[in-house]
Amino acid sequence: MTKYEKFQKWFDNYWYHYKWRTIVISVFSLFIIIASVQLLLKKNPDAHIMYAGPASVTYTSLDEILNSIDKVMEKDLNGDRKKYVEYVEITLIDRSKINDEGEIYSEYINNNLDFQTSMLQRYNAEIAFGDSMIYFVSPGIYSDLKSNFQLLPLNSERLLDDMPDNSFDEYSFKLSDLDIYKLDGFCLLPADTLVCMRHPDKRFAIAKITEKDFLNNVQVFKDLVYYEIK
Repeated sequence: MTKYEKFQKWFDNYWYHYKWRTIVISVFSLFIIIASVQLLLKKNPDAHIMYAGPASVTYTSLDEILNSIDKVMEKDLNGDRKKYVEYVEITLIDRSKINDEGEIYSEYINNNLDFQTSMLQRYNAEIAFGDSMIYFVSPGIYSDLKSNFQLLPLNSERLLDDMPDNSFDEYSFKLSDLDIYKLDGFCLLPADTLVCMRHPDKRFAIAKITEKDFLNNVQVFKDLVYYEIK
């Protein structure tokens, strides 16, 4: 009997007795390896940004936005030696667009009702339970957030403790009035997008964030609105 035949005989015997044990161990080991790799590659965000409005740039220009944010951020904030912000994009037509521009947006809504319904559900979930603290939103959505007291005043001592001359109102900046609008990715968003900060106390109890996470978001907000192209 050759060495190959001996090995084959041994393997057949082993497989007959330990087949399922080997499969279970192999699958479990593979799961552990995959989970470990994902854990190592997972990025821990320094801050969380949500865009909600008519634009849709994630599929083509997400890297541009993230690279611009990395350029604007002064430093890593959570101690992992990486500057990274989670960017959530929700393509949603607000009521002001439908009212102001009439048939064009009404037709779009009618033709994309399922998509817009799912986006609205996602938006409501993000507002109620999401991590996003820095908002880039269309004027109509901004109006809803403001009227529902969801926003932190710019002159709050927890935010800027000041009312900058280029602010749009007491809660926001118009994106086109900020230098970040000239950067890759951000320049693709509508000029009338409003940049504001979520009030940390206007969240459901299960969605509360730590003070450290809040301060990290505040710092990124400051980096964004104070950024100057030299």
